[in-house]
Amino acid sequence: MRTSTSKKGQIAITFNWIYVLIAGVVILLFFLTIIYNQKEAAERELSIDVVNLLESIFTGAQVSEKTRTPIDTSGLVDFTLFFECSDGVNRYGIQDTEGNAENGINSIFAPLTLQTPRLILWSLPFSMPYKTTDFLMVSSPNIAYYFVGQDDLAEQFIEASQDKDAENVIIPQNSLNAQIILPADYAGLTKGGNYHVRIIDLAGGLVDESGGQQPVPPELAKEDDSSVSLVRLAGDRASYFKKQGSQWIPDGAPVPIPTLGEKRDAATYAAFIAGNAEMYACGLRNGYRRLQHVTKMYHHGKLAGLQTKYNVPGDVSACPPLVNALEDTMIRYESDIGSCILPTGCQGNNLITRARALEVHNNQLQSNGCFTLY
Repeated sequence: MRTSTSKKGQIAITFNWIYVLIAGVVILLFFLTIIYNQKEAAERELSIDVVNLLESIFTGAQVSEKTRTPIDTSGLVDFTLFFECSDGVNRYGIQDTEGNAENGINSIFAPLTLQTPRLILWSLPFSMPYKTTDFLMVSSPNIAYYFVGQDDLAEQFIEASQDKDAENVIIPQNSLNAQIILPADYAGLTKGGNYHVRIIDLAGGLVDESGGQQPVPPELAKEDDSSVSLVRLAGDRASYFKKQGSQWIPDGAPVPIPTLGEKRDAATYAAFIAGNAEMYACGLRNGYRRLQHVTKMYHHGKLAGLQTKYNVPGDVSACPPLVNALEDTMIRYESDIGSCILPTGCQGNNLITRARALEVHNNQLQSNGCFTLY
């Protein structure tokens, strides 16, 4: 009987310990769940706060014309920022979180992803031929831009993208990491310590429209495909390529560059910065929408006033026919802009030709002592 009682006691003790363990596990899981939920909520709140802050910073940087602003993001160095644009809407935020912002008005051009302790925000006016809006370009010092082949455009971009101190010494952390290399040095390119490498083929000699000719440099071919890209400028078009192993693959259809060939041209510089063809074309369409509104204001406002002023019987000056010629061009120009806003873009469009014609008409008005359009 004593043995039986002893066994029952041992069994009871064992069950007590099992209950204690189960209760302990339940309590532990309960607190772990609370910690996890609090951590998730804190990260969600952080991502929303960061995106709201970025939204304010981007808005402020874009309205500050012809400025290049470094932004300290060292507190976000462990997070990856993403940028995308589709259907005319820019979307950006922290990757893999609920924090993101949408902007369907402004033109923002950026890499697809960024992980950096410092952002560089660069605002330049987009004029066709009169100012329409400001393009905002987002980049960082840890993205390497390699211009292949000597070119005035590359030199202008590099000079414009540098920040210098009082002694004219470049401040690397406030400047874009851009340099010109010889075609012979292309095969020796490496990623180094950069987050991304963007190769810019200004002469169109590295790749053709299909991505053929030169393969990806051997050392870069070993890197993640997402960390290397190429943009080819040929004539008035920008063609984007992504890396697939050692090969270049077209990343979207070529996009016409709306430029009048001015220095520090916003549309051309934006082509260097944009992550792919979709982002570049999408940002341009937002610019075209602004251009459409501004053109209508000039047409039905300033130009209508000029017509009223010079539509005087007996006026034998050169102004009336110049104003009439200007209106004829502007009517066609509005139609061209409308075509550019479509998803197909400015394929076969006369936008640049018409913008140059407006510029000529405006100069003629000025040279003949007439009131000008802009």
